[in-house]
Amino acid sequence: MTVAHNLPQDRSGFCWLHLNLADERTHGWLARQNMFPDEVAALLVSREHHPQAAAEDDAIGLVFQDFERDFDRETAELGSLHLALNPRIMVTGRYHPVQTADVVRRKLNRAPSILDETGALTILLDSASGTFSTMARQLNVDMQLADDRFHSGRTDTAANDVRDLRRRAARINRVAAGLGSALHRMEEFPDLSEEIRQVVDRFAQRIDGINSEISGVQAQIRALREEFDLLATQKTNSNLYFLSLMSALLLPATLVTGFFGMNTGGLPLAQDTGGTAGAAVIAVMSSLATWMLLRVRR
Repeated sequence: MTVAHNLPQDRSGFCWLHLNLADERTHGWLARQNMFPDEVAALLVSREHHPQAAAEDDAIGLVFQDFERDFDRETAELGSLHLALNPRIMVTGRYHPVQTADVVRRKLNRAPSILDETGALTILLDSASGTFSTMARQLNVDMQLADDRFHSGRTDTAANDVRDLRRRAARINRVAAGLGSALHRMEEFPDLSEEIRQVVDRFAQRIDGINSEISGVQAQIRALREEFDLLATQKTNSNLYFLSLMSALLLPATLVTGFFGMNTGGLPLAQDTGGTAGAAVIAVMSSLATWMLLRVRR
């Protein structure tokens, strides 16, 4: 969105603008309007994506990460949503389309036409936290499905699921934890109005709950990976035991055949017509003796 004219100075009520920050003309327009203190205004147009919070005079600024969105689908790429708010106006912006902006648009279509700064901030944070909460619940459902596949014997499918779940959980935790950290920093600002502070406190606690849910899923993922590792270790130990047993059984027979294969004079059974059968019997008996010894020592 690009705005070409100044905002009217005699406007009444609360105003909410959502801008495309990728357009350099938007930056120029915001600079001319001079709606926010310097620190908050700088945060609004910052190209940094990591979570940040600022407060100056009666204005607050917030940057938090969000998942980007293509025209018709969600993506795994991370973008950011920028916010500047004072009692008269809230400006949000993004450099790339993000999911929270779409959720906000749907909520505003159903929301009352009259909003104030508290209501606007509530809708925005509710949209963001609701998106993250939905992702966390879906992550938990997919985790249970992967666990069921593992215990039903479909380990290859479950292993692929666990790898995907681990990546998704890490990304969702990164985004949600970032927003929670920014809100907790905002709680420490002494100049926040009581109404805004209550909104920030409420959603900081909600984000903490979402992070706890994601941490629970990550714990389940680690437990399932440990079961995968245990299963792999058991298979490896079983294979090593089999190979060791075969080596132990064949070693005496190999010794016997090596002995009778020496090209030396006076070799036993060399002139006997049943020498080969005799050597074979000795080899088999030595292997059986080894087998019995292993069973006794077990």
